[in-house]
This record gives sequence, structure tokens and C-alpha cells, in this order.
Amino acid sequence: AIVTAPRTGGAPHTLATATPDGSSGIALDSTSVYWTDVNDNTVVKTPLAGGASLTLSAGSNAPLGIAVDATRVYWVLEDAVGMVLSVPVDGGATTTIASPQETDLGITIDATRIYWATGNKGGQIVSAPLGGGALTTLVCIDETPFALAGDARNLYWTTREGSVMQIPKP
Repeated sequence: AIVTAPRTGGAPHTLATATPDGSSGIALDSTSVYWTDVNDNTVVKTPLAGGASLTLSAGSNAPLGIAVDATRVYWVLEDAVGMVLSVPVDGGATTTIASPQETDLGITIDATRIYWATGNKGGQIVSAPLGGGALTTLVCIDETPFALAGDARNLYWTTREGSVMQIPKP
């Protein structure tokens, strides 16, 4: 389930229902919550105020990590022939940003680029322009990158082996 609760405490409120153990990635903008459901292979949007959910993408094999900006939703697929994909926030045609990419949960964006984690042991942090284009490998590591976040200057990620790592953005 996708649940909200007041920051000051109080009863939680269910905004939407996902498949059991299916919701895996979550992102917000000022009006909606977006999530991936790995069990029914969907990317879904629900208004923060409540209301009907909109399936933005269906049939993507194992969608996991997700990010959103003012115009598009971005997500990664976890499998050996993984992809980095995007779709307009109100639905429409899906765009492939990168493929094949062995991806995991790690994805983040800034004003111009998308960043994601690839691989198992011997993984990488990779980036591309938001609209697609040349891929840039930012770092190769001996561990398995997992969750990924960024601020104005740096990228940060965790690994399945228990490390927390950081590099400056290019």
C-alpha cells in the first residue's frame, strides 16, 4: 500500500494499493506520489490529495528505483537486460534512456542528468542527459551498488556489502 501520515503524528491514510510485496520504488513531486510495482510490472501515479491512480507504464519487467522531475518520471528495470526508462508525468510514450544496463534500485536525477547504479560485484555509477544521449561511467567499484542519492555537488550510494560511498558530480 502507498500510505501517508501527518509529519506531526496521527493516523496513517492509504492513498493507493499496490500488489502485496510489490511496491519497490517511490518518488514525489508537489502534487503526486509515483511508485513502481515489481509484481505487476507497472509504474503508477496517485494524487497526494487522494483519488484515482494512473498507470503510466505497464509491462516493464521488474521496475524498481524511480525518480521524478517537473515533466518526466524515470525508472530502472532490474534484470540482466535492464533499462533506464522515462515517461511524461501525465502518461504517454515511454522513452528508453539506456539499454542494456544491469540496474538495481539506485537512480537519482538533477536538473540536467540522470544517474544510476549498475552491475553486481564490479558495479558502476553511470549517467546520461535526461533526454537520453551518451552514457558516462563516473566510477567503477568492487562492490555491488544499491541505493543512490545526490545533492548539488555529490552522488552517494550504498552497497550490498554495507559500504556508503560518495563521489563528486562531474
